[in-house]
Amino acid sequence: MKPYQQDPPFAIQIEPTEGCNFMCNFCGLQGIREHAGGPYKFMSLATANLIASSIAAAGWTARIEAAMHGEPTLNKELVDIISIFRKALPKSQLMITSNGGGLLRGGSAVANIQALFVAGLNALALDDYDGVKIVPRIREQLEAPPREGAEELLVVDYPKDGLQ
Repeated sequence: MKPYQQDPPFAIQIEPTEGCNFMCNFCGLQGIREHAGGPYKFMSLATANLIASSIAAAGWTARIEAAMHGEPTLNKELVDIISIFRKALPKSQLMITSNGGGLLRGGSAVANIQALFVAGLNALALDDYDGVKIVPRIREQLEAPPREGAEELLVVDYPKDGLQ
């Protein structure tokens, strides 16, 4: 009898952060949290290594999506997590869906976004929720004239721009 072999998935979602700076009424996070904010639970680098190496060992090149029941950019080790996944899965697409909550950390959304792309991110989808002023502040920084030598970043507003 041949052992069962799992067909590769199209996408795998990871959760770098459990917890969010928002408490949207449509989000499943409300089932496990009473209010926005901490205490947050963060994916460790050891866990990221274990997940990425397990996916690589299975031979999968699924898209890795950082988005679930939390705001991924609140994890201060997100750049390192992206780097771990990129190193283990060089052919996989790496994507983050974010409300931008952690991208303004340190005052420069552009620098934070650039660090994610340098680490190996392929797509950043910004959820621009009605009445929230985070994504417009990020867009304002992204639309400023780039510093000399800076690369142009590909960032989409989700779901308005969609993702292919």
